[in-house]
Amino acid sequence: MIVIGTTIAILVDAFTGFDMKKNAMVIRIFRIARILKVVKRAKMLGVIFQTFFRTLPALLNIGALLMLFLFIYAILGVFLFATIKTEQPE
Repeated sequence: MIVIGTTIAILVDAFTGFDMKKNAMVIRIFRIARILKVVKRAKMLGVIFQTFFRTLPALLNIGALLMLFLFIYAILGVFLFATIKTEQPE
């Protein structure tokens, strides 16, 4: 049903020029809601998602720490290699 609705929206957009992309987004949101409905029914899958959501703040902290290291190494690289001249094409 969702595929048919999206196909109709694409055809209407192609032939009439009427923009139905926002309507397609609403249909996709219902698709996501259907996935959440399955999660509510499957208890073990719900436990896995709860665990993932509980560890998300810690993962964000680790990601921020990795970005800090990347930033430090970028500054170090600019500092160390700024004086090296690149080869100019002839």
